[in-house]
Amino acid sequence: MKTSKIIAHRGAWKKSGLPQNSIASLLKAQDLGCDGSELDVHLTADNIVVVNHDHDFYGIPIEDSTYTQLCSVKHPNGETIPTLAEFLPHASIPLFLEIKASVIDIQRSLELTAQTVAIVQKSTFSENVHYISFQEEVLSKVLSEDSSATVSLLNGKLTPAQIKANGWQGLDYHFDVLRKNPQWISEARELGLLTNVWTVNDAENMRWFLNAGVDFISTDEPELLIDSCYARCDI
Repeated sequence: MKTSKIIAHRGAWKKSGLPQNSIASLLKAQDLGCDGSELDVHLTADNIVVVNHDHDFYGIPIEDSTYTQLCSVKHPNGETIPTLAEFLPHASIPLFLEIKASVIDIQRSLELTAQTVAIVQKSTFSENVHYISFQEEVLSKVLSEDSSATVSLLNGKLTPAQIKANGWQGLDYHFDVLRKNPQWISEARELGLLTNVWTVNDAENMRWFLNAGVDFISTDEPELLIDSCYARCDI
């Protein structure tokens, strides 16, 4: 039995041709039976938390623009850029929420963090939110806003023991990092930390991490992970 959970990276968008981080890609991930979906958030110039991966939305810089300005363009499927508050009610699976590093300064990242946690706490979303970030200051800020939150580091720089010492709950590392440091997976497990790996898009790496027993596999190809690995790979 394969125990690793499938996380649709930016929703299930690639095979379906849907916009990344759109509500439609979230719904598709849920329709596929994914165990979770990843998303990314930014703070607009007028302090609205929006869901998008890049620092610009079809050429419009998010942090330098108002939400109204961002809504002047749309995703190819007709959606406007979703606010986090709009996005959450559509979710029925756990979310891996990346708080993006501000291109302005760390203080802006921390402002985004505080607002993000507040929106999650006020929402009716009942599933788990796993907060993830490349910035260690952001993870500490999340826990200062909500001591019960689950946070994982993305940057691949710390050992499981260092993550545990910081009071964080997991590591969420690029597959190259964990392939080069496979002992970190077992060390994390022994320390009671969660392990997630990104972004695993080919069958060989999927097999390797399923065999390694990571908790979560984030992928742009959830259909491949579901159909090829879970159904047919002899692992």
